[in-house]
Amino acid sequence: MIEYLPWSKKVLQDILNDFAQGHFSILDLELGGECNCNCIYCDSPDRKEKILYSIEMIEEFIERGRFKWIFICGLGEPTFNENYNILLKLLKLCEEKKMKCSIFTNATNITKDLKHYIYNDVLYILFKYDSFFDGVNKKIVGNNYVGSYNDIFTDMTKMVKVKDGCSNIAASIVPTIYNEDILVELTQKCIESNIYPLIGSLENAGKAQTSYETLAITKEKLSFLNSQIEQHLGEEYKLPICPSTVGAIHVTNKGDIVLDSRSGLSCSWFWMETPHMITLGNISEHSAYDKICERIIEYREIVKNNIESITNNCIDNVFGGCGGNIAELLSIVSSCK
Repeated sequence: MIEYLPWSKKVLQDILNDFAQGHFSILDLELGGECNCNCIYCDSPDRKEKILYSIEMIEEFIERGRFKWIFICGLGEPTFNENYNILLKLLKLCEEKKMKCSIFTNATNITKDLKHYIYNDVLYILFKYDSFFDGVNKKIVGNNYVGSYNDIFTDMTKMVKVKDGCSNIAASIVPTIYNEDILVELTQKCIESNIYPLIGSLENAGKAQTSYETLAITKEKLSFLNSQIEQHLGEEYKLPICPSTVGAIHVTNKGDIVLDSRSGLSCSWFWMETPHMITLGNISEHSAYDKICERIIEYREIVKNNIESITNNCIDNVFGGCGGNIAELLSIVSSCK
């Protein structure tokens, strides 16, 4: 089956090789909560906070590091408002530095400038299909938009590029009651169009708990849908591991370099919120890149004994927003030095 390049086995192994050498080659950025999309179950407590660090700070941090990728899949829609201008500057920087960038987006604002970076193998996109139906589309892009998920899907297919079994486009498909009628068809269309279908699960965690019961499909219906989807995916399908989870330096919208305090993971999954974060520094402090890498590895060594209990106590088997089996992810963190 086709892979999404940023989450492919090839990239993961490359990132882990760097990790084993003591450095992190992904810069995982939050652009801030500034977002007018109001996706159906987005209820993060940080959603309204704008980015507080400057693009100059990021440029300086990149100059001190050994980064191959920038991942933008945390808080904030990267293609709207001030985030869009920051994204364009980051993409220009990536092009100059021979780096690549992966973003999480609603797919409703793919401009000519963004397509330039897509076609030139700089920008890779994980489109959100969490709850696309006409009502949500109208909330995202305004009342003048009357299209459906089919319109967005058609636009996605025009941007697909495949090389060595990897695609530059993926679709994040999280089943809810609002998209259950299109799940099977959407999965089939993705496979036929060389778009990687990331089949996730609705997370009953963090602030999303307040709307979980309203959005969740019944277990019986979900089991039936999953059996139909699996027929299209085939036996070889496996949720990928997002390499930023284990191989990134994660920077919040405030410029803080943070880890999950219980697992030492670098990626901000839905329940990595205060008080479950530990801050290792801030990019404004001009902390040495090598020192930050050392701090991450040292902290992971400290929490290694917690990994087994965390794994056993997790209800869901995938991370919110990340993908990958929890036990497998934590095993990687535990074994890499």
